[in-house]
Formats: sequence, C-alpha cells, structure tokens
Amino acid sequence: DLHSFPTRRSSDLQLGQEIENLSASELATLENLQKGMGNYKTIKMTGSGIGEIRYESKNGKVFFSVNANLAVDNNQVYTLYLKDALASDFVKADTLVMGKGGLTASAAVSSDKLPLQIQVRLGEQVVLSGEIQAEK
Repeated sequence: DLHSFPTRRSSDLQLGQEIENLSASELATLENLQKGMGNYKTIKMTGSGIGEIRYESKNGKVFFSVNANLAVDNNQVYTLYLKDALASDFVKADTLVMGKGGLTASAAVSSDKLPLQIQVRLGEQVVLSGEIQAEK
C-alpha cells in the first residue's frame, strides 16, 4: 500500500505507467498538498461525506491529495480507487490514513492519464467521488 507520502507512480497504482521513484521536491509537493500549502487547485468531492481533491500539475505529472472528513470506527477502512482515461474499470490505489485534518491519501500520475476519476470507498460502497479533468 501507499503511505502518506508515496514514492511510487501510477505503475504501482496499476495504471500502466513505468515505475519511477519521486524526487525529494516531488515528495515535498505531495506533503504541501496534504497540508493545504502551495499553489494548487481544489475539487469538491460528491457523496455521503465531505471531501476534496487538491492537485497541482507540473513537469508532466499531476500530484494530488484526497482529503476526507468521514466517520471512522476501529474496523472501518476507507480505500482510494482510481480510473484513468484509458482504463476500463477502477483499481484500488491506496488506503486513506488519519492525519491532522482527517483521512488522507496522496499520489502522482502522468498528465497523459487525465481525466482521472477518483473514488473513496468503504468496502464496495462509494462514499466520495471526484474527477481531475485534463487541462486545455
């Protein structure tokens, strides 16, 4: 599983990209997105909870952080699912972890994978969804 600051790209997310570790500056970008710092765009997620996607495009990549305010019991695990422009179905990408501002997960994908559909699920139930559109 990915952790708070993943060192993986979309290949690890089963989205067909070549494996590449993120640089220190790219990891800093993800950390800043989680903290709400920097020059990023925000998409409100829809569903039964409160959530947002913070993202920034640079150097041919889209860095994003999913931040969710959802009820958490000891046994509940919220999972991040992604579906890129070329995929036929969603794939499990990460498990959201508790941070200072709620549940969060972060990753980076190649810009050519946009639009990227993002879901937060509890079991098989979609509780939040959103989409990062390709930039024109």
